[in-house]
Amino acid sequence: MARILQVLAFVVALLPSIAAAQNQCGNTMPANTVCGRLGISSGPPQAIPFANFVPGAGFVTLPVTSGDLASFDGTTGKIKDSTASFAGGFSWVGTLTANTTVTFPTTGTLATLAGTETLTNKTFVCANQTSCVVRIASDVSGLGTGIATALGVNVGSAGAPVVNGGALGTPSSGTLTNATGLPTTGLTGTLQAAQSPAYTGDCTTSAGNLATTCLKTNGTAFTSTATAAAGQLPAETGTGSASAGKVGEYIESVIASGSAVSLANNTAKTVTSIPLTAGDWDVDSVLSLTVGASTSMTAYTVSISGTTNTIDTTPGKQVQNIFAAEVPTGGVINAALPPYRLSLSGATTVFMIGYAQFTVSTVSAYGIIRARRVR
Repeated sequence: MARILQVLAFVVALLPSIAAAQNQCGNTMPANTVCGRLGISSGPPQAIPFANFVPGAGFVTLPVTSGDLASFDGTTGKIKDSTASFAGGFSWVGTLTANTTVTFPTTGTLATLAGTETLTNKTFVCANQTSCVVRIASDVSGLGTGIATALGVNVGSAGAPVVNGGALGTPSSGTLTNATGLPTTGLTGTLQAAQSPAYTGDCTTSAGNLATTCLKTNGTAFTSTATAAAGQLPAETGTGSASAGKVGEYIESVIASGSAVSLANNTAKTVTSIPLTAGDWDVDSVLSLTVGASTSMTAYTVSISGTTNTIDTTPGKQVQNIFAAEVPTGGVINAALPPYRLSLSGATTVFMIGYAQFTVSTVSAYGIIRARRVR
């Protein structure tokens, strides 16, 4: 019994100290006081200063740099560890030194940063979020000139980027507007007058005009009377002649009677000749024979030939007259060869050949051979 009385007396002696401690650590704690001690695993117990603490205002910030995170509930006056549920707001500045799962609130502002931050290996999940916007023009750097603007234009509209598979993507269709070049093959459609270039040469036109004027052929100017009507090619109206190599070119050789060539009986003789170039020619000839007063004749021939002193017996290339012996008693006998076509592949000399069968006296030959280029 005496022992029990000693214990009670000890407890009664401690009551004033306990009351004082309760008053210091209760809800009426004054500012800048120290209440209790917080265990820090990496060091000795640390005092917890409650500077400017307002009771009932929620949680206070504990400057814990290691060990267990703890907070002080200003309403109950109790220390809470990291496993407690915090009903009010709190702030914490710390460093995570290992893989740590942190759960953030689903509403409100998570962070407001005034400066520029760099996100590395982050994925934005924006499903059903109307406020998740990445602005190409201002939020993405490194784009070429005009790329950001083009990405904001609908495909197919002016200023939009070209896409593979669309019109002009892999060009198989599309309308060229303000194009600066055209393909050399595969172009279809109607060329507008505005795209027509200027032409020079035999036929000319001005740029942007489809009306064409042709004033030459092979560099030779037409005359003022040229016409395109079928069968109505204008003719020479003066005394001029067609130039060499042109349609209508004319060549002739004439031997006058005073320069007549003597003939021997029954012998072909070249009277004259003309040189022709390659082309399509009509050639004709007229042979004149001067017969002596007592000469008796039985035949004469005129021919055009490719061989000198030789009659060409090809039909159309000779005209021959055979008759009974006759004495013309002087005078002139004429023999005409109609035009014969010569189509020549190169330069050729055409000879005019005279021939007579006669006795007693003499026969001499003269005349004309001529050719006209017909095409």
